[in-house]
Amino acid sequence: MALFAIGKELLRNRNGETSLEPGKPIFVELLIGLPPLHYKGMHKKYKAYFTNRKEPISFELNGQPMTIQITGAHVYLQAYAAAITIHEQIKDAPVVNVIDVGGYTVDVMQIENSRINMDTFTSFYTGVNTLFERVNEHIRGTGAQDIRESVKKNILSSGSTERYSKERVALVRNYAQKLASDILAKVTNKGINPEISALNKNGHMFYG
Repeated sequence: MALFAIGKELLRNRNGETSLEPGKPIFVELLIGLPPLHYKGMHKKYKAYFTNRKEPISFELNGQPMTIQITGAHVYLQAYAAAITIHEQIKDAPVVNVIDVGGYTVDVMQIENSRINMDTFTSFYTGVNTLFERVNEHIRGTGAQDIRESVKKNILSSGSTERYSKERVALVRNYAQKLASDILAKVTNKGINPEISALNKNGHMFYG
């Protein structure tokens, strides 16, 4: 999976001066995110997994051969890595609650005065893919066909929903609301008050 992601980035960012000549390595330094529940016990092993290989790695993506040499790896908490992308907005906030919703995990933490409160970070095994699976389980129970993932994503984004039936739009959004309520309930049970957060003086949470 890591090679696939690296290859996609190389293909996306290459220009006329970037060579993907087989056997000629491109030097790569990795930025890696781990869920909070796995970070303490795995971040050193995870880093070693990517950096212990001293030889270049050759592979092929979409018919394009390429060779890389991993020169280093930096492992971060997933939620913190997401929040740092808006550092300028949160750097002066006394408390920021971070909820990073992924495919199968939701990572949660508090940042207090730009530092992680290590007592608050955690992960829940739920997420967007869980939502999609619940929607399709409901659909199958009615004898209808599954809703394609691209359709579900479009319904939950700002895209137009005119092409879809009102029933399916309502179904996806209702399940999304239930998932959001479930996540907020779990966050509260962990001792994090969603009302105490601030991206500005009015107080907002950051959702990754």
